[in-house]
Amino acid sequence: MQLDKKAHAFAGCAIAALLALYGIPPLGAFLVAVLVGALKEVIDPLIGGQRDVVDFVFTAAGASAVLPILHWG
Repeated sequence: MQLDKKAHAFAGCAIAALLALYGIPPLGAFLVAVLVGALKEVIDPLIGGQRDVVDFVFTAAGASAVLPILHWG
């Protein structure tokens, strides 16, 4: 797996986990992490990058990985 994809998965996981630590409900933390990933991909072309749907998928997957832990942990 490419380092970039790992970084997106880690970012999604970290955002969701940190928000949950600050009291955001698990689903809300997941949704915010997914929204951040989507916004990043929308903004990328505006700042000289490329939009990559697979990056978004990895961000969402990372965020979803913490849902069971947050919900039942």
